[in-house]
Amino acid sequence: MEKNEKRFSERGKFSESSLYASFDGSSPWKDSSVAFNWINFDYPLMHKHTDWEILLVVQGQIKQKINGAETLLNVGDACLIGPADTHALYYPDDKKNDFQGACVLVRDGFMKTFLETFNPTMYDKILYHKEPLYFTVSYNAVEKYTDLLIEAQNTTFSDRRNLLCKIVFDYLILKITEQQISPSYIPDELKDFVRQLNNPSLTKEELTDAENALPYSYS
Repeated sequence: MEKNEKRFSERGKFSESSLYASFDGSSPWKDSSVAFNWINFDYPLMHKHTDWEILLVVQGQIKQKINGAETLLNVGDACLIGPADTHALYYPDDKKNDFQGACVLVRDGFMKTFLETFNPTMYDKILYHKEPLYFTVSYNAVEKYTDLLIEAQNTTFSDRRNLLCKIVFDYLILKITEQQISPSYIPDELKDFVRQLNNPSLTKEELTDAENALPYSYS
């Protein structure tokens, strides 16, 4: 905790009353580097993570508070929450709605290795970004990647589940970088990978070939 407190002091202010949530405590799959869970309620308790979280709103709306700043999120809106960012979720005007979100959880070590494989400065660029990183995805993308997460949830094969979670992670990182950092940071391999994912007739064999073309292996 002391290491995180010092390292991320520019982000969320550390408080002994803040609740830390670990990846292992939040993830349904302890053996994964990227996982997810669904959330369909507000979470007004201010808390922090030891790793990373990407929240994608797939239904309804919710108010996200990160390091004291509030933003209203609707379907297709998303945000990246870094280690030690203090955050909470509130219903707008304290009125419950049909909010549902996908929380993609990412171990810090995996995030660092993944980003630095594509660009040596990309991890620090995102980690020390002064403002919360909000971004949007299309309704079609919400539907497509929600279906992939549902498949990941239902499969009995851990390798397939891990791959599906990381495919969703790939796409979300691409959109964050594209909208909040700089398109120049996005490697051509990642662009090609996500482009191929948009092919509705993509076979599992073609998906494997596309994944193998990435400089970072998921195997």
